[in-house]
Amino acid sequence: VLVTGGQFVRKGLFYVLEAWRKLNLPDAEMIFKGSVPKEFEYLLKAKNIKHITKYLSDDEMTALYNDAHIFVLPSIDEGFGQVVMEAMSAGLPVIVTRNVGSADGVEDGKDGFIVPIRSSDAIAEKIKFFYDHPDTMKTMSKAAVEKSRIYSPEEFTKRIIAAYRSMLV
Repeated sequence: VLVTGGQFVRKGLFYVLEAWRKLNLPDAEMIFKGSVPKEFEYLLKAKNIKHITKYLSDDEMTALYNDAHIFVLPSIDEGFGQVVMEAMSAGLPVIVTRNVGSADGVEDGKDGFIVPIRSSDAIAEKIKFFYDHPDTMKTMSKAAVEKSRIYSPEEFTKRIIAAYRSMLV
């Protein structure tokens, strides 16, 4: 499970750490890239959390995506959340909240899951689903890659150009 985020409260990171603590899954690891306020550091004591606080280059971030099987962004308030499409392009099905702008690009149950904000139980349920259903996770991984192509910079540019051209007519 890969989780990244710089603003602990706004990104809803408490809820994913709480979900992980509840799960206690054998042979599973969470890679948590981000800072944690001192009063919540106890959550990092859960089993199998690799906590990364240092800056990572693009190549190092790519390696994190490649090491993971799923990506979670449980934001309470989020713009588009480009990181979601980056994860999907690396073949990671995602777990996001409805408040993540890029949730509009996630088809619930096909290339990821959309969960309510502030729900560690819902996040835990979806992580456990992936843990218990590796074949479905692989199918969703392929769907995530396909979906991410729609949101690639090249495709976005084509849509913008087409929109501008339609206004000129």
